[in-house]
Amino acid sequence: MTFLGKIIALFPGMHMLLVVASLVHFVMNPGVVSFCLIPLAIYFIPLTVFHVHNKIYPLEEGTFSIVKGYSPWFGTHMIQQNFISFKFAEEILRTIPGLFPLWLRAWGSRVGSNVYIAPHFEIADRSLMDIDDHAIFGYGVKVSSHVISPSREHGGLKVYVRIVRVEKGGFVGAAARIAPGVHVKKGALVKATTDVYPDTIVEPRE
Repeated sequence: MTFLGKIIALFPGMHMLLVVASLVHFVMNPGVVSFCLIPLAIYFIPLTVFHVHNKIYPLEEGTFSIVKGYSPWFGTHMIQQNFISFKFAEEILRTIPGLFPLWLRAWGSRVGSNVYIAPHFEIADRSLMDIDDHAIFGYGVKVSSHVISPSREHGGLKVYVRIVRVEKGGFVGAAARIAPGVHVKKGALVKATTDVYPDTIVEPRE
């Protein structure tokens, strides 16, 4: 791993320290300003770091080594790590209608109107989704726009990165698991508990 990779790997811990510091500051100095620092530390700091990182090291689709050289995907993954580990942070956003889709848009995903995403939705790559209008995600759906596998050619490990697309009216059933490059066509249904493998195109059925 490169020196930059080792530095970015420290981000989850630094983010946690920042959140704890904001909570302690609020307890010690209660007030509107100190209270506002808490969501700033939780949500806006990693989002800002992500956009700065993406400006310097753009995240692209394709197959890349995560051992040889610096991997932009690895950097973005570390920036999102705490949201993956502590899912309640994003569950809180669901208490306000429309806020969670807005959160995904802030990361760079395209999310249409009237999209319904049920609770316990797990996403590994917040910037790599293209969701059209009226799409529905059932309870406990898991979406990952990357997959890691062994590769001698890439120094031991490679990561395959590709956007997940769900067209207008697409329905992803409860507890389905969606892999990178999956394309759910207009009005198509992914049955509950289904594992949809990379680059699968899900066509609508009569």
